Amino acid sequence: MPRQPVMLVSVLKKDGIEDPVGRFSQLGGHIIASRGTCEHLTKFGIHAMDVADYTGEEPWMQHLVVTIHPKIEGGLMVPDTEAGHAHLAEKGALFIDILFNTMYDMASAIALPGATPESVRKDTDVGAIAMRHAAVKGNRICAGSADRLNQVLATWEQGGVPDELRRALCSEMEMECAIYLLNLARFLSGGQVDGFIGRVTHMLKYGENPFQIPADLLADPGDNDPLGIQQFEFLEGTAPSFINVRDYTRLIYLFRRMYSTFQVNGRPNFLFAAAIKHGNPCGAAFGTDPVDVMRRVIDGSPLSVMGGVVMTNFTVNPEVAEILTRYQWTAVRPRPMDGVLAPSFDDGAVDILRREKTQKCRMLANPALGGALPIIPRMHLSEVPGGW
Repeated sequence: MPRQPVMLVSVLKKDGIEDPVGRFSQLGGHIIASRGTCEHLTKFGIHAMDVADYTGEEPWMQHLVVTIHPKIEGGLMVPDTEAGHAHLAEKGALFIDILFNTMYDMASAIALPGATPESVRKDTDVGAIAMRHAAVKGNRICAGSADRLNQVLATWEQGGVPDELRRALCSEMEMECAIYLLNLARFLSGGQVDGFIGRVTHMLKYGENPFQIPADLLADPGDNDPLGIQQFEFLEGTAPSFINVRDYTRLIYLFRRMYSTFQVNGRPNFLFAAAIKHGNPCGAAFGTDPVDVMRRVIDGSPLSVMGGVVMTNFTVNPEVAEILTRYQWTAVRPRPMDGVLAPSFDDGAVDILRREKTQKCRMLANPALGGALPIIPRMHLSEVPGGW
């Protein structure tokens, strides 16, 4: 007789979990959950076993210790072998197939004015970290959100969760743990412990030089900066290189300074644009008419801007694209541009900017460029021998 699959549910926010958890129940799964989660699921007619009934241990000190128990960690960690299942049966424990878990919101506790180690401690999740590590060690299926659980169940219904997806989910859970623990260490040490964790969002064409491959662009998973490179949609062109991304970064910093300057002087609604090539500014202008602004950007250095990158805080329409490719340019072929970044592009503008043979004109869109661009304090790193 096939073994009934088991899912352990331990989540901070209960709203919305009934749909994927109920879906698992309908697939014949058995659910173990903390008491509050059980009560929530019961409202939707979904049966779940209380963790306390499973372990035989009531929560300690007002929910301080709930899931730290051999039947939990063992159920997640014991290998999926005949010997492993026999050992669990001997201990009266179940093999847990899926862990659906979210952690306490410690970041918000740290961000509160006057936060202290004592105030943060109550929102420091220990049980979740232990369950996640155990699930990864046991090669279980991990879901850190309702969306991820739905993704898992979609593949489950098709016959199983592929190893590649299983590994990706495990790495995602451990990444979340690493960010969580780094934030705690940074806070407790008063900034004496620090670091960064990134996730690859784009494969770059190459590094600083064409022979430097592979090269990747990583984003901070916890960074919500609307102008973060990962927030830009790559509409057209080949993958950017390291130099391209550095130019994008310099333009973003420049735009933030320009916006703040206009705001301080009571003129935050100016249109502005700037051009850069390999780290060197080629032109910048502001005004009220996008075509005039772009014309004056080109006037900054009509030759140097060739093969450069331009950023605007207004939509690039066909008229603006014509200025970029034809104004102050006498060659038969249009002026080649390496990249254009803007809040949006009209279809006609994309056709004008496109470089048919090389596909090198990268067009990146981000609606946030058209809004407020406040300066956001950031950690700037420079590598030195033995550290940064």
